[in-house]
Amino acid sequence: MAMTRKGGEVVDDLKLNTRTTTRDCPDTHYRVLDLIHKDPNITQRALAQRTGISLGAMNYCMKALISKGWVKAGNFVGNPDKTVYLYLLTPKGVMQKSKLALDFLKRKKQEYDALKREIERISREVEGDI
Repeated sequence: MAMTRKGGEVVDDLKLNTRTTTRDCPDTHYRVLDLIHKDPNITQRALAQRTGISLGAMNYCMKALISKGWVKAGNFVGNPDKTVYLYLLTPKGVMQKSKLALDFLKRKKQEYDALKREIERISREVEGDI
């Protein structure tokens, strides 16, 4: 199914969702920053697998994080394979990771509280029907 954007541009829903997931989703950015913080040697392929997004979407995400100044990428010194990168969180990236973690916890707590209320409501309804 395709979706029409403002201005008449037709965009495939899957591509739109991939863009949203990698560019605008704070949860994805938090997870990527956290994985890089834990393992600077992690590859984009491993990041993509661990976050559940495509390799192309991960490449797009990494470019966004690098352009924001949250991540620095560099080749290993002396490594003959020049395609191997080391990813490091910048001081700005460490601060952003902390902010994203707090926002993530807040959102998840709200989701948990809403889900708990819904379970309690449905439980009362079911008990009333029995």
